[in-house]
Amino acid sequence: MATYDIGDQVRLQLILKDYNDVLTSGTVVCSVKDPSASVTTPTVTTPATGTYYASVTPTVAGVWYYRFASTGATIAAGEGSFTVSASQFP
Repeated sequence: MATYDIGDQVRLQLILKDYNDVLTSGTVVCSVKDPSASVTTPTVTTPATGTYYASVTPTVAGVWYYRFASTGATIAAGEGSFTVSASQFP
């Protein structure tokens, strides 16, 4: 699990492929849950077919969870997490 500091920009990534292992397009949504269980949906960008990114800037320490979900021709989902370290400064 990756570790970041409060204030870092964390880039989340999804690579979407079909059953033939070919990069494909879909309608992708990203949900991010912070340590207090608050859920946000950052904007997802698509720089190339099958590649999706969402960015989040953590404001509190703890474990953060995220989920990408795709609908359309390829229906898929993927989840992950990352840790944010507490700051030693006020």
